[in-house]
Amino acid sequence: MGYFSQTVAVPPEWEDVFAPLYFARNDDPVPVSHRLLPNLRTLLVFSLGTPASLSWQGEEIIVSGSIVLGPLRETLHYTLPAGSDIVVVNFRFDAFYRFFGPSLHSWVPRQLPEALGHCFAGLREDLRSLATPEDRAACILAFSATYLRQRENPAERLIESGVYDRPLIKAAAAGAGQHLRTVQLNHKKYLGYTAKDMSRYQRFREALRFLDEKVEKRVPVDWFEVVEAGGYYDQSHLIRDFQYYLGVPPSRFLTLRDQLCVAVG
Repeated sequence: MGYFSQTVAVPPEWEDVFAPLYFARNDDPVPVSHRLLPNLRTLLVFSLGTPASLSWQGEEIIVSGSIVLGPLRETLHYTLPAGSDIVVVNFRFDAFYRFFGPSLHSWVPRQLPEALGHCFAGLREDLRSLATPEDRAACILAFSATYLRQRENPAERLIESGVYDRPLIKAAAAGAGQHLRTVQLNHKKYLGYTAKDMSRYQRFREALRFLDEKVEKRVPVDWFEVVEAGGYYDQSHLIRDFQYYLGVPPSRFLTLRDQLCVAVG
């Protein structure tokens, strides 16, 4: 009885495809609710027991089978009632494209198999027959090996460069003999988000990292230091990003911190 959650790291050869796989089960009669911080990744969620409840982009979603969400730009609220059992697959870099083709930035969320019936939808029953996270993780990887395509050259260049600031992208495009617009379109095509999206997200995550350090050390938070650490223009700029990603101002984030889950890897 009780609530159980675990992450399982993938082998090195899968690390550019999947972040650690997440497993959670609630055997307690009391529903358990959490919030997942935005990470710009596309998620594939399997519900193997009592339907789970998700709240994303103002929409309440009951997941009784499988669903794909992302790229995750806002906080995802989820509730696991008694008897729920979920598996969450986090796709890294261009992995979603390598399985399914074009990214989902214009048409998520979608239940499976309606949207993706040709691939992962059939995996759910296999996962239900397995008891441990380790066995389920192995099943996901074995299944995935059948469908994963080779990374395309434009995606390879994008990921290797790790460049998200416009001046650097422009220089990288010129060096590769490409138009800036082509590189920008490739970001959205292969990764599901723009370089501007990632640059903004990285600034936000740096501010969160700085806040976490202060809280862990029990040091009073100086908001001007947070602004500087994240590379923000001023406090209003910082507040806008927190409202955008979390739906709350920075000061409110400190009181909710223990309820938030951060995708690892």
